[in-house]
Amino acid sequence: MNFHDNNLEKNVIDAYGRLLLDRMESEDHSYFLTFQFRPCRGSQKVRMETMLAGIDAFYRTLVRQCVRHPGSKQGRELLPVLIAFPDWPVPKEKKKSLAEASINDGLHYHGLIVIRHRCRLEVSLETHMRDHKDWYIGGEKPLFNVHVKSVEELARELTNYLFKQVGRKRFSSDDVLVLPKVWSELHSSNRK
Repeated sequence: MNFHDNNLEKNVIDAYGRLLLDRMESEDHSYFLTFQFRPCRGSQKVRMETMLAGIDAFYRTLVRQCVRHPGSKQGRELLPVLIAFPDWPVPKEKKKSLAEASINDGLHYHGLIVIRHRCRLEVSLETHMRDHKDWYIGGEKPLFNVHVKSVEELARELTNYLFKQVGRKRFSSDDVLVLPKVWSELHSSNRK
C-alpha cells in the first residue's frame, strides 16, 4: 500500500486508531514501547528487516508469558496486540548521546501493545520487562533496549505520533508491523 493519497492515509490511521481504542477502552492494559537495536548491517531495507525480526522475536517470547496455549481458540482471544512503527530521531529538548543517535542512522521502532487483562501475565509489562529483560535483550538478539511506558489515556495522540514518519512520507504502511499474524504464520516461523 502506498500513502500518496492523503484521504487513504487518514483512513488507515483512523482504522488503526479505532483498533487500538477498542482494545484500550476495555479493561486491557496498554503500553508505549521504544525498541532500540544493536548496529545492523546492510541497506536500510535489510536493517529494517532485522529490526522487524527482533520485534517479532520479542513478541513471540512475550506471548509465551501471556498465554498458555496461544493456538487454541481461547488463547488466540488473549493474544496481545502489537503495532510497531519505524521512526527517525527528531530534535528534542532532551538530547540522546551521539553514539545512541547514530546507531543504525538513528532508525528505531516505536510501538503500542495492548495486553489482555485476563492473560497469565500477573504484573505490569513494565515490571515484567524489568524483572526478565534478559529474556528479550542480550546475547545475539538484535534488540539492546526496550523502553516500556503505560499509556492508558493517550491513544489518539499516540497513534498520530506513531504514524508521524508515515505522514512525512519517509515510510509507507508496508513498513508497519501488526501482530498477531495469522496463527499458522506465527506457529510455523522459526521458534527460538
